[in-house]
Amino acid sequence: MKYNDNVNIAKYARIENNTQDITLEWEEMRDIFAVVVQCSDSSALKNAKIQYWQMIWPNQRVNKGAVVGAGGSGWMATDDPYNGNWKDADIKAEFQDNLAIYTFNPINNKEFSDIKDFDVNYRRTLKLRILFENKRPEITTIEVYSDSIWKETEIKIEWGEKFSDTSWQGHISVYNGELLSVSSVTQNVSMKDNMSWMCDGRSGAINTKIKFAFNEDINSYDKTIATIRSTEKDFSFLIDDIEAGEKIFIKDLDVLITKSSDNIDYKEFRKTWETNHPKTLYDRIFDLPEQTYDKSWNDMPKKKARGFMPLGCDGGRQKFAVEQNGNVFYTKNFITRSRGKDTDRLLWDGGTIHYGFGFPNVEPTERHRIDGYLPMIYARWEDDGVSYEQSAFATLLDGDILSGEPMQGDDPTILLLKVTLANLSDNPKDIELKLSSRCDIEETLDIKEGFIFATNYEPKRMRYFIDTMGKGSLENSSYNISLAGKESHSIYIKIPFITLIESEFELVKKADYESEFPRVKKFWNDRIAKGSQITVPNEILNNFYKAHVTHMLITDDREPNSDRYASRVGTFPYGVFPDESIMCISDFDRRGYKKEAEERLEMLIHYQGTVGVPGTYSTIEGQYYGAGGYECGGYNKNHGWVLWGLGEHYWYHRDKEWLNRVKPSIIKACNWIINERQSTKNFDENGKKVLEYGFLPAGSLEDVRDFYFWLATNAPTYWGFKNISKALIDAGHSEGKRLLKEAEDYGEDLIRGFRESKVLCPVVKLRDGTWVPHFPPRLYQRGRGFGWLRETLEGAIHLIRSEMLEPHSDEATWIIKDYEDNLYISDRYGYSVEDFERDWFSLGGFSMQSNLLCHTIPYLWRDEPKHFLRGYFNGFTSAFYPDICACVEHALPTLADNNGVWFKPSDEAQSTFWLRLMFIYENGNELNLGMCLPREWLEDGKHVEIERASTYFGEMGYRIDSNVNEGKIIMKLNPPTRNMPEKVNVRFRHPQEKPIKKVLVNGNEWNDFSAEKELIMLGKVDSPVEIIALY
Repeated sequence: MKYNDNVNIAKYARIENNTQDITLEWEEMRDIFAVVVQCSDSSALKNAKIQYWQMIWPNQRVNKGAVVGAGGSGWMATDDPYNGNWKDADIKAEFQDNLAIYTFNPINNKEFSDIKDFDVNYRRTLKLRILFENKRPEITTIEVYSDSIWKETEIKIEWGEKFSDTSWQGHISVYNGELLSVSSVTQNVSMKDNMSWMCDGRSGAINTKIKFAFNEDINSYDKTIATIRSTEKDFSFLIDDIEAGEKIFIKDLDVLITKSSDNIDYKEFRKTWETNHPKTLYDRIFDLPEQTYDKSWNDMPKKKARGFMPLGCDGGRQKFAVEQNGNVFYTKNFITRSRGKDTDRLLWDGGTIHYGFGFPNVEPTERHRIDGYLPMIYARWEDDGVSYEQSAFATLLDGDILSGEPMQGDDPTILLLKVTLANLSDNPKDIELKLSSRCDIEETLDIKEGFIFATNYEPKRMRYFIDTMGKGSLENSSYNISLAGKESHSIYIKIPFITLIESEFELVKKADYESEFPRVKKFWNDRIAKGSQITVPNEILNNFYKAHVTHMLITDDREPNSDRYASRVGTFPYGVFPDESIMCISDFDRRGYKKEAEERLEMLIHYQGTVGVPGTYSTIEGQYYGAGGYECGGYNKNHGWVLWGLGEHYWYHRDKEWLNRVKPSIIKACNWIINERQSTKNFDENGKKVLEYGFLPAGSLEDVRDFYFWLATNAPTYWGFKNISKALIDAGHSEGKRLLKEAEDYGEDLIRGFRESKVLCPVVKLRDGTWVPHFPPRLYQRGRGFGWLRETLEGAIHLIRSEMLEPHSDEATWIIKDYEDNLYISDRYGYSVEDFERDWFSLGGFSMQSNLLCHTIPYLWRDEPKHFLRGYFNGFTSAFYPDICACVEHALPTLADNNGVWFKPSDEAQSTFWLRLMFIYENGNELNLGMCLPREWLEDGKHVEIERASTYFGEMGYRIDSNVNEGKIIMKLNPPTRNMPEKVNVRFRHPQEKPIKKVLVNGNEWNDFSAEKELIMLGKVDSPVEIIALY
């Protein structure tokens, strides 16, 4: 390599001179090909080591030029400056007097000899260290070369009248490059000695000459970024974009950046753009018909496979799964991690045991939950003239499910199956059901008096019982039966979860499917009826809303020997991820399940400070994360989400006695934030606050564990801190005001850091040809984060959700337009689509974890129902599996696939929250009703209803009946009266968008309404009321 033309990236590193070494650290990973050092003591150079900071690369790596980041690659780990070790590089050294040139041997020669297919002669790292044998000599120069080369370009920067209405001063700084010159283009721009300029407030322009780093690798971080600073507006742009021929039109800042040689006049450019330009996806949604469930479902790629059906009992930790072919499996899961009376009764090898029953390997002709929503599954298959039917549910092995007493988490449960075999032909049929059992080994089965034993152990272990009902035979690991033409016969399979001893076998025999079936139905119907009810003209959504509460109750484990419940976020693989657990707990709150919410919050309060999340924190004292061994993930945002959830619980129930009881825990948690923030309140060498001033210390994000100052950690922490502080004030606690002031100070530090990060980050292009500023997902990220998880799921949208940006602000608009245009549908940050124009409307608007991101909330707050409904329906249908009435966690690797995680109650809780928000949306002391109900649902003769819904103001409900063919829509409202809102606003979204002509309230004409907004402003409402809108 000849280094004259290559980029010396040492200029852009933070250099630290230590006693025995010199260390260079960059803000992002760099590909280092050579290190050149000059010093007065040449002998010191001969014994020096070149070391690089290493943890992830090259074991996980993005190849040069690769387009990755979507799907599974989005979880790829990356190196960070806090975790790793110094790795000795295998180098070649060339010495010339007092100059040393170090280059690298292939990385798999010595350092990573097990990586056979990767023999590169560079090192990718965040930090480089030159370690001397003795004391560090005086270094004259140090140069570090990448494979980027220097080029020069001339760029014109022009602004319009709206950039500023007063005189202003500006200057340019260049990262990964050099500013060579700046000259004025217009007479009203005067140059200063330091290449800064003054403008008189009118439109103007400058020319710049910039030396920039060029690299063909799209993944190289040697990207030259120019930052314009002014007394009015600050922004950055990427030189590569200009070199690619882009015209960077930052419309909202009234700026155009072009190559000088293009000779483009800004006024003419803008005039042409305004006359004819494409629209952003965000803007196109306004022009299209409103999304519906049917269109979204029909446009979504058809699912390639079905899901298994989890079955269990309320609070029980023994959970079964029935697969689409009728086979059954269950797993030890957290039973071995949180000990109980069942822990030592799981006698099979490995984690999971599978039972096969020999049903035909064909698609079910029918498969659904009993009554469409109960946690009881029915399936039917046909093959070779035989019908096979199976229905299944879980219940208590030794207890009364209708006793009214909640079960203990480690109480034994049993899965009851009814199998009906029917000969569909007129001729006799011999039918065989081949039985199998598999864990880490294929078990050998023996049958005795209907009991199925695994004989691989001493003593042999009873697996389940088959009641043949006196017909057919059980032998040789099979059930065999002969059926006459058109004859049918039912048998019963009874599967205990724990491994029973002989004296307990009779419990299994006594378990009766037929008598237990109606009792289990009644149990679950009673549990569902206890909470709020939603009825819409879509039975799938009605069933899902009911089913979801059973998903939470089945997934959550009652902790052995306590009244605490682990709010688990995945029935099989996942324990307590507190941020997602709060999504579920708040769903309980909104439904009116106060006791259930408190039992789950108590788990987090009780184990506060017992386990810490990964990060550079000084203490775990006060942290919300521990959950008695159920804690998972180490997500740094957990703490803020729990604080938010505690606040929400108070707002929904206004239980001051409860808040007073948990107040010591809350204050400890708030003080943890306050204390941890002190370590980042530092200043740079110029006395200026560092970017992370007042942030939480660096820590991991969530499934990706690189330590940084993450937006999606800090924003929710502020959000939760503020919410609980306001709750304490409302309840009259003296600490509330102090804590709210601390929360507000935290928010000010965060928004300063995030906005400065936005300035340092290059603007991004939208589909209408304009460019907008971009908030990166962490500090010191000058561009997009790697992959969909960092950039999309945990990206800038959380600034809106966490109430750090006003929803209608320019900044919020930039974020949602960027998400729609560049992230949701993307080869790097979202889903790829075959035909963009055909697919974007129904396959966009949501992330690769379809229902976890808060993608609908900003649209609700901006009062944009079309956008809200598109995000809701598309996210739901992408993950919904009708036969089990459940949403999968991820539709991956494509929208036709799934990652096999059912139930995923937290993601589902987001979706049911959005459904509830269509009906009820609290905003401060305002109650908004019907703001985003689909127009389709208010077609003539249809009705919607919500009953017994908990709100910030108390319990309420209403029903809307549509008689639009008669020119009216009617609401009967039972308002909340516990603490009445100052304003109640009602929206009727007419199916043909007709404006309201007249309003009657309890039969009297009401004039306070907006026909344009379809909104009726009622003020305070303290008793049931009828509202009629006339058209």
